[in-house]
Amino acid sequence: MVDNGLSTRQYLRIREQAENLNCKLYPLYHKVKEAKQLCYPHSISVTETSAEITLQTLVDHTASRICHIEFVTEKLRLSTNTAFEVIMKWGCDEYEQNRYKQKFSDENISAKAFSEFV
Repeated sequence: MVDNGLSTRQYLRIREQAENLNCKLYPLYHKVKEAKQLCYPHSISVTETSAEITLQTLVDHTASRICHIEFVTEKLRLSTNTAFEVIMKWGCDEYEQNRYKQKFSDENISAKAFSEFV
């Protein structure tokens, strides 16, 4: 579903078959859908030819998601520090973008991918 391109019906069928084998491996579909929505920052604008978001919103969302990782949460809980510094690096790299399925509003636009690293 998420990374494998499964349809809702395919996911539900796989989940049902696993449960028939008494394997509770797959969460309910609506739980997966809710979790996927949490991965997207608010105020993102997506069209057929572009995706836009302010850098601050992207940084805030990334930092927030990192703080919800169980390992990080445990480290923060055990730490005596009251403030933390997040160091980020960003840049453009046209070599990582798949151009074959990209649509551009202007044919002269170079296909450059924005990447954020923590």
